[in-house]
Amino acid sequence: MTESPRQPDANTPTVLVFDSGAGGLSICTKIMALRNDCAIVYAADNAYFPYGELSTSALRQRVITFMGELIDQYSPSIAVIACNTASTALLADLRETFDIPFVGVVPAIKPAATATQTGTIAILATSATVTHDYTRDLIKEFAPNKTVILHSAQPLVRAAELLIQNNQCPDSAIQGTLSELFAKPGAEHIDTIVLACTHFPLLREAIQALLPASITLLDSGDAIARRVDSLLCATNTLKQTQRFSVHLSKPCITTLNAYNNFLAAHIQI
Repeated sequence: MTESPRQPDANTPTVLVFDSGAGGLSICTKIMALRNDCAIVYAADNAYFPYGELSTSALRQRVITFMGELIDQYSPSIAVIACNTASTALLADLRETFDIPFVGVVPAIKPAATATQTGTIAILATSATVTHDYTRDLIKEFAPNKTVILHSAQPLVRAAELLIQNNQCPDSAIQGTLSELFAKPGAEHIDTIVLACTHFPLLREAIQALLPASITLLDSGDAIARRVDSLLCATNTLKQTQRFSVHLSKPCITTLNAYNNFLAAHIQI
């Protein structure tokens, strides 16, 4: 385990944001923009990255175990499962196992169904999220009369990690993913794309640059931040310096520094 030295104190509500890699950083920035009175613990289970390639049973065993360790160490006020793969598969299990509030990440299918003008939506996600029954249930509930094109965009997960850790954006991975998506039947009518993995908003600018201006990108980051905000009690009306720490399940100083630097750049002062 590796962690950064800055730790939250007992008088500050602690928000534990959890993912297998850098994806949840996109959620952290949204929470930090709304709340200056809480401490962020960003926990990345990089020893098991990426979650999207694990079986459901292996994912369940790992996440329940690691989450227990994190709760024991940090005593968070609330936990955010900033991973679509883990949220769709395990959110109910986590709520049954632990006695703290959990907020999960749900693909932004409902707002996409409202936003689309052509009636055709694309969902970019990990392989696990694309094939999970929960995703299809969301489509049936919120977009029953829309054409929804599901596409596994697994290469974008590693592309986002490269961007955060090395400040390199592999446009070839993004271009390849988009080419595959738009080769699918009916894809010429897409006007709304759901970024249904928390890694993907980190690549938003690069993705948007390769798309027509008429196509809208949506993710659930703002909605998750609002939900966290509503669950946390107001603790201090005075503005204070935000605090954060980073916890890695596998020691890696390069990753630790990259995640710390990313969060430091988004502190609200």
